[in-house]
Amino acid sequence: MADDILITGATGGIGFCLFERIRNKYGGRIIAVGQTQEKLSSLGNGAVTLAVDLGNPAGISKLRETLQDFNIGYFFQLHGHGVSSDCISPFSEEQANKVLEVNLFSAIRILDIVLPGMIRRCFGRIILTSTASAMHGGGKDSFAYGLSKAGVEYLVRHVAKHYASNGILANAVSPGFISTGFHERRMGKSADYIDKRGKSVRVGYPGNPEDIARIMDMLAFDNNFVTGQIVAVDGGDFL
Repeated sequence: MADDILITGATGGIGFCLFERIRNKYGGRIIAVGQTQEKLSSLGNGAVTLAVDLGNPAGISKLRETLQDFNIGYFFQLHGHGVSSDCISPFSEEQANKVLEVNLFSAIRILDIVLPGMIRRCFGRIILTSTASAMHGGGKDSFAYGLSKAGVEYLVRHVAKHYASNGILANAVSPGFISTGFHERRMGKSADYIDKRGKSVRVGYPGNPEDIARIMDMLAFDNNFVTGQIVAVDGGDFL
């Protein structure tokens, strides 16, 4: 029986693109996780859908219960949280805790759910999502977001180091400036900022969700040796 595929954040720009890319391409069942059933319905057929808040312990418990009936061999972490005015000064502990809870701690909790089965079957492919901010210090108003993603990069290296002998490969993709709507909706950036920022990328334009989904697809389904890596997909933005 083919290993099953877990995609969290499946209704986001990149998550939806990844789902469309791998649907019917591989044998395993897809479990698509999003915050609302309304958005998940846009995926159509081809997935088991689960609407939960992964930043909430009840959401993690519901995911754990649901996954009991699946053999997760592939885990794509695409859910996340970001806010505008995310600064070190003035610092909002409540706001930062929410960002860290969703972006980092929920990923750890999901790994706690899926790793035992991967170890038992001696196979696993884990693809987490970082950001360029984790490497270069980020914007002044994305402090906790970048901090959470730096934690994700450590998490990838930790899992890669200690579970490779169990047939488990773990990597992360680090997107640069990607046209998904995240910067407008979550970070409160203006249309003028988005336009100028896209043109400032070294290749002269922003990336798109397919650029990220393509690399994730490769790392999961066409990879038997790469592990512990943070793959930058940023159009040369930070060279």
